[in-house]
Amino acid sequence: MNEDTTTPNPQQVQQIPQVSQMPAPDSISFIALGGLEDVTRNMYLYEYKNEILIVDCGLGFPDASMLGVDLLLPDITYLLDIIKTKRKKIVGMLLTHGHEDHIGGTPFILPQLMPQGRTDVSFPTYSSTHTASVTNDNMKAMHKTSTSKQVHSKNNVV
Repeated sequence: MNEDTTTPNPQQVQQIPQVSQMPAPDSISFIALGGLEDVTRNMYLYEYKNEILIVDCGLGFPDASMLGVDLLLPDITYLLDIIKTKRKKIVGMLLTHGHEDHIGGTPFILPQLMPQGRTDVSFPTYSSTHTASVTNDNMKAMHKTSTSKQVHSKNNVV
């Protein structure tokens, strides 16, 4: 006798509980845009109600198998979509330290986060004095000096 084993017995199938896609109203959501696979492209979002805090804005370097690729950047599609539709507002960016995998993406990503018609971002960027200095140097090297004026240290604007 030839039995069909591709159709599972309904009694053997476990029911997967349905999970709401919407977080609780007072919860904080953590979203990694990069930095989970390896030590590179660190960029994280903390969302609370209609506000977003960005932590780090790094880049990565390709391996030998990625011919023609110069840099790896976090995928900010989700972030661009959510601010474009004005569902959430970026309230700030925190740069944890001055390594390229945490700040190297700023010259490429910050200009994409500028409101249309503006030459600077509409949110403050915070870091230590050393990290602010390195980030500002990176921004100047990429000819993006107006956005670099937004990088703050703990004690003063750099």
